[in-house]
Amino acid sequence: MQFTVSHMKAFLIILLLPFTALAQSQKDYDHVMASFKKAYNRHRADKVCDLFPMETRVKVAKVWNNREMDKLYNDYGKIVSYKYLGRDKTDPDNVTVYKAVFQKKTIPMSLSLDKDKNLENFRLDTHSDEIDEMMKKEQ
Repeated sequence: MQFTVSHMKAFLIILLLPFTALAQSQKDYDHVMASFKKAYNRHRADKVCDLFPMETRVKVAKVWNNREMDKLYNDYGKIVSYKYLGRDKTDPDNVTVYKAVFQKKTIPMSLSLDKDKNLENFRLDTHSDEIDEMMKKEQ
């Protein structure tokens, strides 16, 4: 049997299938952002912590507690809307970036999800050259 270009394409598709099954889609990120918005706007730090994997929730709860949530809410206000901007490929974590519109300011937020679609990294008001360029295009 001769190995042709079509065989090579089929081989690559089969080889990459397991990786695409693990990849998260924009829909997965949008779902997490919707859950974050709902929890944040309701002042539910416990629900924000629930977006993270079980093994990191205790650590996350030190940052996302009611006291800190109230401070953020006073500084930023409610989340009015958010918009997917893309991925910051210059970030070692290859984070997904959103433009978040709060009542008092508009900021970039970035996050990444683990294989179970829990928050792995979450950065409120994050910046890099690529993120700043994404935000500038959205002005």
